[in-house]
Amino acid sequence: MSIVTRLTTAEIDRRIEEFRLVLDRTTVRLVELDADVTRRLLETSHELRGATAAAWADASLRHAALWQSQLALESLLTQVMDERSDKRSASPAVLVQLDGLLGGASVELPRSPESGPPLLTDEATPTVACSVAQVFEQMTTDFAVVTEFVGSVARTWGELTNRLDEVAALVLELEKEIQTSGMRRPNDLGVLGRTLAEAKTTAQEDPISLGSEAVALLESRAQRLEEMVHGATRVHQAALEELVAADRSIGAGLEALATCRTQLNRWSEKIVVSDTTLAELDRLARELDRLRLECEQAQSPGIGTPAAELRHRADALHDEVTRLTKIEGVRMERRDELRGLLGAYQAKAGAVGLAENLEIDGLYAAARDALYGAPCNLEEGERCVTALQRAIRRLQEVSHDGRV
Repeated sequence: MSIVTRLTTAEIDRRIEEFRLVLDRTTVRLVELDADVTRRLLETSHELRGATAAAWADASLRHAALWQSQLALESLLTQVMDERSDKRSASPAVLVQLDGLLGGASVELPRSPESGPPLLTDEATPTVACSVAQVFEQMTTDFAVVTEFVGSVARTWGELTNRLDEVAALVLELEKEIQTSGMRRPNDLGVLGRTLAEAKTTAQEDPISLGSEAVALLESRAQRLEEMVHGATRVHQAALEELVAADRSIGAGLEALATCRTQLNRWSEKIVVSDTTLAELDRLARELDRLRLECEQAQSPGIGTPAAELRHRADALHDEVTRLTKIEGVRMERRDELRGLLGAYQAKAGAVGLAENLEIDGLYAAARDALYGAPCNLEEGERCVTALQRAIRRLQEVSHDGRV
């Protein structure tokens, strides 16, 4: 009787609310698990074997058990809510009933196969009675097993498979490089190709059996082969690399030049581009064209040093083009900054009582014309904004001295 007297409606309502909140969270987690792409792929796969097939069989049973438990708990919550009703206070008898539902063995679930074979007297589908806490504890265990397994498969089918694909791409690249250079194909390259194919099959059919250590070992072998093949072909390619690099640098310079011209044409609608900048671009274009002609004339064996010099000159010209582009980009940013300053000075003039001052109005109008014209005369705008700033400061100081 003393236990009954300790039960209160508030305490029971709190336990019901906690039950409902936890059940809401498990619903969200199970829905997310159902929608998981990897789990869905496992569900439709007919190629699983080995450890993965066994683990998936167990995970599938646990996944089904999760939903069975979830539905049983939802049914219990419905029963609890019906029993509680919407009355403000529950009678002692109802409180005892609710306490039994929330804390006692009130959830009927199918008995786990791990508990052994069915007994002679068991029903057709043996069940076991559990408390809410016991059900949640078992669900937590099952959920951890399922998500860990699905996560392991997802990592193999995602990250590890991507790494295998990268190794395969490297092997293919080395095969092409060997064929191009005419060198003898290393035996290790063929062995690596076969081992890689076996690993990709394992990744697809028995993903949890493929560890990251095995993939790392393949990557290490591929890297060693890459170094060996590159070293063997380096001498063969040395004579051409300098000229190719020089031509690439010249092409990059011409491309940057074209981009710069396009940007200047677009910016010229907004700010005045100086004649000096345009003349400098013309000069750089002539020098890059001349360099390209020199590079074409240098297409002969054993001409490494001149090619390196051409590349150095092309890089320097490319840097000059980039510098010019950045300078004009900064000027565009400065225009926007000056517009912001102009608005700020106009607000400041109003705040210090200079809103109707003729000098301030004239300077503001001149700055606005310069900055908001198309194209904008940035230098004139800079001068006008500076003059406006100084005028506001001067007139404000005069006002403070009592001379206005």
